[in-house]
Amino acid sequence: MNKKKTFKIILLIILIVLAIFVLYTLRNFIIVKSLQNKIAQYTSISNFSATINQTFTDDSTNVLINYYQDGNKQAVILQRTDSNGEVIKMSQYNNGERCDVFWDAKDSKTAQLNAANTISVQLTNSLETDNDWQTLLACTFAVIKSTNYNGKDCYSITNYMSPLFMNGTEKNEVYVDKETGIAIKNIMDNQITEKEYNFNTVDEAVFTEPDIGQYTLK
Repeated sequence: MNKKKTFKIILLIILIVLAIFVLYTLRNFIIVKSLQNKIAQYTSISNFSATINQTFTDDSTNVLINYYQDGNKQAVILQRTDSNGEVIKMSQYNNGERCDVFWDAKDSKTAQLNAANTISVQLTNSLETDNDWQTLLACTFAVIKSTNYNGKDCYSITNYMSPLFMNGTEKNEVYVDKETGIAIKNIMDNQITEKEYNFNTVDEAVFTEPDIGQYTLK
């Protein structure tokens, strides 16, 4: 009788643990699917700007990117500051037919017209998977917590093991805006990336190129 009672207790504990595990996974799945659906409303917008601030904690290097897009027109202003405080600025302008690039360094100003390589910033779904099954598996051990970052209600998400998710070797965390589904901060090992997006506010003036006369052509 005691053995049967012990067995029932153990079975009950196992069932309770399984139920908690299923509810935990389902809760994560519902949150992630909601965020995926919300960001889908923004990924097709062709008029937007992005400010991306990347800091590398191991050497204090900082990269600041201001990106503007309106249809097939793009402008990228990239400023890199190294650990010694030296700044290099690159400005890229793509009108849809050709791309011109301008470099501003401490002792030189150079330009390349009709450059072959271009930089583009895309608004992507940080929680993207190939299908719902992958999403469910990624949610199984994911840790999703409510938090506030820069005045925005967010989810802090760690251990989201999707094949399309950017995973570091030691640390990986993403802050996703609850309202838009857009990732506004990523921490991957020694790299911290903060992002801010604005939609349908890009003005034509940002696509005006610098005076080429101030630069040396490469």
